[in-house]
Amino acid sequence: MRRACAVVALVCGVGPGAAVAAGVASASPAPALRVVAGYWNFASSTRQACSAAWCGHHVPLALRRPLRIPRLSPSASCPVSTQTQKIGGAVGGTLVAGKGPVYVAMTAKSSHVVYTQNRYGQSPWYGVKFLWIGAQSYNGPVLIRGRSLTSGGPVGFGQVNPPFAEMQIAPGPGWGVVGNNNLGRSWPSMERLRKPGCYGLQVDGTNFSYVIVFRAVRR
Repeated sequence: MRRACAVVALVCGVGPGAAVAAGVASASPAPALRVVAGYWNFASSTRQACSAAWCGHHVPLALRRPLRIPRLSPSASCPVSTQTQKIGGAVGGTLVAGKGPVYVAMTAKSSHVVYTQNRYGQSPWYGVKFLWIGAQSYNGPVLIRGRSLTSGGPVGFGQVNPPFAEMQIAPGPGWGVVGNNNLGRSWPSMERLRKPGCYGLQVDGTNFSYVIVFRAVRR
């Protein structure tokens, strides 16, 4: 029987200079995850032929702040909430999560999306498409990492098997949203999970850092 996971999003703002909570530190990459070779891994559908100067570069070390994704006991309730902010008038007002200037759209119409394993064959990783959206005010690099709040298990990224351990977004104009005065850049992505649970995504830029928490529930 096919299995799927519904997801609800929560935004937890964290200042770049905030102290790390006791007992919370960066989780070591899981052995099953791929190491990002450079920005080209997430550049475009033609990334294999990427020839731009930045293709082989990585996000600056300054973006690798300690993970501030909270830790919860397995019996604790996942502190979920809905996506409440709408941006982008030219695309009908996309429902997004995040303090900005980089946001994530998990779905355009509701707070729930479905994680599915169908397209990944025998892979143990579920997948769902998210859309990351950047405001015109920020053209810098972005680092996105994630893990479970209860088990510390990782969130993967990308459509490859096994997925990447993180998502790196290059500085510059990006893909863009044509005809939209409110959006500067956009990046489709595939977030990957191995099992339902309570997860967080930490989004780091040169002058911001925040966490999105979502709950994945098997239907």
